[in-house]
Amino acid sequence: MNGAVRLRYVLAENDPLLMGYDQDAWARILDYHARPLEPALAVVEAVRANTTVLLRTLADEAWLRAGRHSESGPYSVESWLRIYPTTSRDTRARSSGTWMRGGPACGRRKRYTPGPRSGARRGIVGRPRSPAA
Repeated sequence: MNGAVRLRYVLAENDPLLMGYDQDAWARILDYHARPLEPALAVVEAVRANTTVLLRTLADEAWLRAGRHSESGPYSVESWLRIYPTTSRDTRARSSGTWMRGGPACGRRKRYTPGPRSGARRGIVGRPRSPAA
């Protein structure tokens, strides 16, 4: 959800500063691993569906908008597309043992790597092409 909010800041604010955060600390402090997975995935699916409609209807000038991330610097709509998973399968992988082997108790976390079906792996990142192109 943070990603969806970041995208909206870039689209709606002038040169927004997007703050980084420690996602591992949030997961630990908010005890995400003890919570049921299905309601969280339902929220992700709803946010993704809404964001997909938003992206498909953006005006050309909206794709040029950018802000700044507190840790990584320039942050545009297209950089947002390269960062966030593009399919439900990617999200499920991040939320399950596929992404995090051993769980928080063992102190080992595998970083997310886009799967073969993700847009990042298939080169489907960036602005959608118009039907006429």
